[in-house]
Amino acid sequence: MADIYFSHANGFPAKSYNAMFQHLKPFEVSYIEKIGHSFANFDGKIESLVEEHIRKLELTQTCPVIGIGHSSGGIITLLAAAKRPELFSSIILLDPPIFRTSKRLLSRLGQIFGLDRYLGPANLAKKRRVEFSSRQEVLESYAQKPVFKNFNAQCLLDYVTHGFEESLNGVCLSFSNETEYEIFRLSQILHLPLKQLSVNGTIIYGKKSNLFSQSDASWWKSNSDLRVIPFDGGHLFPFESPIKTSRLLIQLIEN
Repeated sequence: MADIYFSHANGFPAKSYNAMFQHLKPFEVSYIEKIGHSFANFDGKIESLVEEHIRKLELTQTCPVIGIGHSSGGIITLLAAAKRPELFSSIILLDPPIFRTSKRLLSRLGQIFGLDRYLGPANLAKKRRVEFSSRQEVLESYAQKPVFKNFNAQCLLDYVTHGFEESLNGVCLSFSNETEYEIFRLSQILHLPLKQLSVNGTIIYGKKSNLFSQSDASWWKSNSDLRVIPFDGGHLFPFESPIKTSRLLIQLIEN
């Protein structure tokens, strides 16, 4: 039985966070390794991902857990805690793409008109390269990409190790890029169940995040009881500073 139940960011299998997990001891961490992959045919609805998490908790836990979610995993954690608060003792959301009302409306309009298919992370997921000749080629290629430039070296290695699997021609993504694309598209939720949320929690946002802005932080402080605190890093700060992140998480849990 785990103390912490973790929900990973879209496209980053849970074991990519091993550098952070190993510094969360003595807490035990459980997770779904690849969210959205337990379905024979993923239906593209965020409610399905929330139910996937609830089923996992019902099968594995007898006591409430501390729910921690990064990015889209933060959205799923929030929705699961609002729906089944008895499963959680508290929640911690790491740079969740849950924005102020006006920003969510704009994102939703972009979806209605199909702009997200051509712009932003959903578009990049759909076009990303799936196969490489070796993990070494993946490592050398990804080390040059802007999104990975600030990664801790162990985190990048863990991502290459667990984010890819052996294939006939070398290695390929272990995380379906089609599922990744669908999750990016549904992550822009319009309704936030804040009135239903009875679980205490904290939002930690990256001060250099390209998603969660200071105005989003101000909106959360005014519209919810969740504590909102900054972290010196970008949207992927758990990979940039895994030890510092784990120390902050332990501090929040113990206090």
